[in-house]
Amino acid sequence: MDNGKPARAADRIGGDPVRWLASATKRQFERAALKEGPLDREHSILGRVEQSYLRHILFRDVEQARCSLCGRRLPVGLLIAAHVKPRSECSRRERLDVENIVFSLCLLGCDALYERGLVAVGKGGLILISTAQSSRTLNAVLSRFEGRKCAAWNAAKARYFSWHLARRYQGAKLDL
Repeated sequence: MDNGKPARAADRIGGDPVRWLASATKRQFERAALKEGPLDREHSILGRVEQSYLRHILFRDVEQARCSLCGRRLPVGLLIAAHVKPRSECSRRERLDVENIVFSLCLLGCDALYERGLVAVGKGGLILISTAQSSRTLNAVLSRFEGRKCAAWNAAKARYFSWHLARRYQGAKLDL
């Protein structure tokens, strides 16, 4: 935190550093392009055992559901089981709290806004919007949350939303 301003979370996704977004130089790209063989490479990744179950908890067998922040009804393919508190910051017990650790967010912007701390959920489910950004376009997008409540908020999820509010939100910390 610099000069009392909240830390920026734009270089992290789900709490993990985004190393693959680092810019490559033209020289590095040309060196890779000159090598024989494909430009793709294989990666081994760890899968999250609970991910499909979390999606089932939220969406069951429906074809459409609502985003918990913007309220748009969308095909479930455009919704994710987003962690209220980033999974990387959760204890094992919290990860196993499947009924309360996730909520549905759309891929049309709400997931990115929440992940980067530009929106948060306060007491009673009130959606808080950050004023830390000076972009008119972004502020216009954020203004659509004015006065809205998060449909997923409940007393059991409140502590997870409070964690996000205290550690990721880029706006003023209000006692809401």
